[in-house]
Amino acid sequence: MNDAGDVTDMKAYINTYFAFGSGTYLYDAVYDSITRAAMGSKGKKVVVVLSDGVDSGSPNHTLNQVITHATDNEVPVFTIYYRDPDFRTGYGDPNTLETLADDTGGQHFVGDTPDDLAGIYEQIASTIGNKYEFELEVPGCSAGTASLEVYVEDGGFYGEDSASVTLTP
Repeated sequence: MNDAGDVTDMKAYINTYFAFGSGTYLYDAVYDSITRAAMGSKGKKVVVVLSDGVDSGSPNHTLNQVITHATDNEVPVFTIYYRDPDFRTGYGDPNTLETLADDTGGQHFVGDTPDDLAGIYEQIASTIGNKYEFELEVPGCSAGTASLEVYVEDGGFYGEDSASVTLTP
């Protein structure tokens, strides 16, 4: 979000788009959020989900369809498992959120109290802000596929990723 106009647009979208019913259609909501993020004009496209991880039977999408949609559109999903401290009677599915984050290239967090959320959002913002894209030029290369692995360490924090790279001469 860059300015008040972005916030106003987001609030209007949330208030007019989602119809509330008796259940939570988590998968449909995340799928639609990925679609909207993929259409964005900013360079870094991500979705952040704050949820208890329970889907009450999304009529349009499954978890696997959401993961495929995110990876096809290169939109990682960052998830925060959270349940209100007053309503923690065995309800919630953190495994769904962890799978969603891990399988889309995002990260998964657990917020046990409202105070945890500020720190989690800072971690997500830092992670997103520190994501880099690499362009590698190899003179005289032949066509084929190679594996690229990157490991970065900074002040006790680290990150790593790997990808299969198609080389074209």
